[in-house]
Amino acid sequence: MNQKGIVISSLVYALLTFFLLLLAGLLTILWYRQNAINNLGTDANNIYNNTYTPEVLLTTRFPLDVGTEGTYESKGDSHYFVGANPNNWVAFGMVSSTNNTPILWRVIKNGPEGIKIIYEGPQNAGETPPTPNGKITLTNNYWDSVSSNKWNRPAYLNTALATWYNNLYVYLKSNYIQPINWCVGGIGLVDSVSDFPSYECISRALSSGKYDGFTTNQTAIGLINPSDYVNASAAASCTTYDQTICGTGGNYLYKSAYSYWTMNAFSDNSSDIWTIDSSGAFNQIVATNTATNIRPVINLGPDVVWASGNGSLSNPYKMR
Repeated sequence: MNQKGIVISSLVYALLTFFLLLLAGLLTILWYRQNAINNLGTDANNIYNNTYTPEVLLTTRFPLDVGTEGTYESKGDSHYFVGANPNNWVAFGMVSSTNNTPILWRVIKNGPEGIKIIYEGPQNAGETPPTPNGKITLTNNYWDSVSSNKWNRPAYLNTALATWYNNLYVYLKSNYIQPINWCVGGIGLVDSVSDFPSYECISRALSSGKYDGFTTNQTAIGLINPSDYVNASAAASCTTYDQTICGTGGNYLYKSAYSYWTMNAFSDNSSDIWTIDSSGAFNQIVATNTATNIRPVINLGPDVVWASGNGSLSNPYKMR
């Protein structure tokens, strides 16, 4: 073939390749267009049949299926889950980067700063609660090794919890967690547990030199406040700190197997911290080298988006 023929052949092949690529591109565009139309049609049918689920906040799902052993009640400026076993389970995080077993928590409340949740442990199959039963083990389960060292000095437990949180495996963790002021004010022997919130978030020094434990620091992890425990109780007679009915009268935060730390100091004694007792009542416990159990609490942002789940143990809430 002469040189002119080679040039013509190359041109023909180039044009043919161009048109084939153009045809493939057009067919691809048409396929995507038709697929989009089909999806719109499906969504339209689902909307008509009331099965379409738009993107919604997790908080909007809480009142929908609370279960027979719980309620969802407005208390103060927040909504609390109340009762022995409400549908307030949420899956957040995994055991590790190589073990995708979900970590389960329970929603305590939905408030202005977000969604406060408390640790339960890795998910078991079906309706079997997590084996850890809500507690974690650190190097030492005491508040601090130094007498009278309260939360914001800082205490040993403050640092140890931060380390535990850093090792909690959650993809893009900071997108979900909202650091808050945990209200670590000291509480004395007040007449009624309804007074707890006003002391927990106190922002001034108490009279007579009583240590109140207040801090302005915002952190990602903390512990339960005594008022959370009170507000989760279904017992109307839970009015003073020493009543076992606060736990035994229907309270998912009550653990009969063990006692555990709260976030708040006992303001009438420089070395005592409030705890949730295994009897169901509150107690004060000497902080120095005294071991009791730990239940981490974290705060999700108020704008996290619901993906699936109804809050039951077998079908916990999941987020996008």
